[in-house]
Amino acid sequence: GGLFHFASGCVEVFAEHASQFKRDNLAHRVDEINAYVHETYADPNLCLTLIAEHFNLTERYLSEFYKKNTGVNLSAYIEDVRMKKAQELLKDNAHVGEVAVYVGYMNVNTFRRAYRRQFGINPSDEMK
Repeated sequence: GGLFHFASGCVEVFAEHASQFKRDNLAHRVDEINAYVHETYADPNLCLTLIAEHFNLTERYLSEFYKKNTGVNLSAYIEDVRMKKAQELLKDNAHVGEVAVYVGYMNVNTFRRAYRRQFGINPSDEMK
């Protein structure tokens, strides 16, 4: 019985470490994805497809993984990063059209809509 008891104890400890490793690894994966978004938010082509390709994942897996582990859709996170950067730039009196392009929007009207959705005001209202 002693050897069996010792072995089952080892299995429990291993399982505990494995699940901790998995949690740490998932957190690390989310951090990597977030870092990639912060590095590439200015790219107008940044989207789920591009990120999935970068990390060698399927779009569906990436989308479900990100949502499950953060509670947020990846597309919403991308928009949030872009809008926060845009807000900083606008508060420094940057031109709305330039800011839109800088944060990855090809169309200034699409940018304005996203900005209103995020902050409830027009981008031009941020300027001092």
